[in-house]
Amino acid sequence: MQYLHDTFKENKTLIKLNLEENPGSYCATVSAAIQIYNDKTITKMDLHGKSIGGITMKFLTDALINNETIIDLDLSWNKIGIIGTKYLSDVLQTNQTLIKLDLSQNKIGDIGIKDLAGALKDNKVLTILELAYNKIRNNGAQYLNDALKENKTLIKLNLEGNPGSCCTTVSAAIQIRNDKALVTLDLSSNAIGDIGAQQLFNSLETNKTMRKLRLTGNRSKYCEAVGTAIGIRNDKTLTSIDLLWKEYGDNEIKLLANELYNNKTITELNLQENNISDIGIRYLADMLRNNETLTTLSLQSHQIGDIGAQHFAVALQNNKVTNFLSHLILTNLDCYTLDTQRIEPLQQQSIDQTTRSFEDER
Repeated sequence: MQYLHDTFKENKTLIKLNLEENPGSYCATVSAAIQIYNDKTITKMDLHGKSIGGITMKFLTDALINNETIIDLDLSWNKIGIIGTKYLSDVLQTNQTLIKLDLSQNKIGDIGIKDLAGALKDNKVLTILELAYNKIRNNGAQYLNDALKENKTLIKLNLEGNPGSCCTTVSAAIQIRNDKALVTLDLSSNAIGDIGAQQLFNSLETNKTMRKLRLTGNRSKYCEAVGTAIGIRNDKTLTSIDLLWKEYGDNEIKLLANELYNNKTITELNLQENNISDIGIRYLADMLRNNETLTTLSLQSHQIGDIGAQHFAVALQNNKVTNFLSHLILTNLDCYTLDTQRIEPLQQQSIDQTTRSFEDER
């Protein structure tokens, strides 16, 4: 095969060399290389399941490095491994044509991914990269995440079937950041933890189009709260949020309160039976000082003490909207009204009465 490759490398007329059914593992790549060199009409190359190994990739990558016609290359279900990925990485650093690359099932691993990630850092044309089932662990996922942080063109990074727990979130983060047409994404039951959830949230920092991000059934309650927070921020049709028995703690409440701070659509928020302490109540109170839309807030069954109640009292007293929180439900909770010198417990638990007390004091 080396002889054939060397012989035809400078040939400019042969556009097809059929070497199918020959036993050599080099046959597929030599044949493909000749076609890539000479056939200027070909835009797609399918080398799926051709038993291509790392060394034999050299024939193919030599042909691809300056190619200006191939936009779609399928190398899935081969054996290119670390060596083949290194050759391919060299191509991606200079090739300005390839848009779609499928490397699924190639035993690339974290070492191979490190080379690939380095090449992708400055690549401005690749939009779809398939890396499913390549034994990529968290280190490999992190290499990709770091390399693609500033990338604006890759809209699909498939990391399905890899053992790294971060693979799902890295893949989703890339798509969320770059795919401007994406409005709904379901990542339910993907074993996403707190770190992955934060990566997702960071990727959505400036996103205004994603309206629904489903994150239920993952390892982290914070993860589910990220999905809710994105809905609050971007879904302008959302007016009511029911978070009964979600087991949300103070960190989750902080996330939601930040998004509700300037929200103009949510009028009803149910936070009954969660795990909110005085710290979480302070986050909510800070939000209430600015939010002018929320009218119904349910907070039954929380371990809220005097400090938390005081935060609420201050928030209500400083609020400029007269009917604000007119239906606030504080069952199993002492209500407080803020005096200039002291905090007084009320006998009634009706927020209507509490609101009137504030009006009287003003």
